[in-house]
Amino acid sequence: MKKYLGLLLTGIFIFILSACGLSGIDKSVSENANSIVQEIDTSMPAPFGEEDQGDADKNFAYYSPCRHKFDEVTSNLTKLVDQNEFNKWCDAKKISDKAPTKLTDYLNLYSFIVDFNISNDVLKKVLVDERDFFKSLNWYDDSYDYHYTDDEIEILCSRDESKIMEHFASKYSIVNNGRIYSPHWVYTHTIQAYEAEKIPPELIKEKMEVYKEIPFVSNAREAFEKKLNEYVKA
Repeated sequence: MKKYLGLLLTGIFIFILSACGLSGIDKSVSENANSIVQEIDTSMPAPFGEEDQGDADKNFAYYSPCRHKFDEVTSNLTKLVDQNEFNKWCDAKKISDKAPTKLTDYLNLYSFIVDFNISNDVLKKVLVDERDFFKSLNWYDDSYDYHYTDDEIEILCSRDESKIMEHFASKYSIVNNGRIYSPHWVYTHTIQAYEAEKIPPELIKEKMEVYKEIPFVSNAREAFEKKLNEYVKA
């Protein structure tokens, strides 16, 4: 039955990875990124093997600041906006080598509702209707975390970015002082950048175990662990 639910989900959701998000990761560093090039750790090797560089699904935990559910935009929302504008927005919101630290800087549900001025009433109706549809199925499975609870909808409707960030952050990301740091950001930035962002060493230490779940190539894993240990023990 999970197989059939997965097929339905594929039809209802526009998945960021394939639609216009991580699958089209922009590998160029923006001009703004050049202005903080001293914070980019150029000594770090490529995190993945050449065969995995474009595998956004496999490397989702590395690139995405938030959970899968949050980094999806349902077609019932996207159909409410001009599709040409939506496609342009997708291109503008791709995750680049300058990993985003604000939710509004990359493609996700929150940035969509903010940038396209989706009202709370519309947002709530769409999310509740979709949840109720799936719950009406005899073979509905609660283990699929694609629907939003009433509490989560209220969090989204608060428009409080810090609160939303805290709730929907990936288990691999660090949330600190109103910013979110994906493994991508932590990997590609220097210890000096951690210090400039005032990221407490204990928050880095908390994530070191889950970072082991990310399929880094061996030399990348060694370099990453060495850098993190240096920061934690400083």
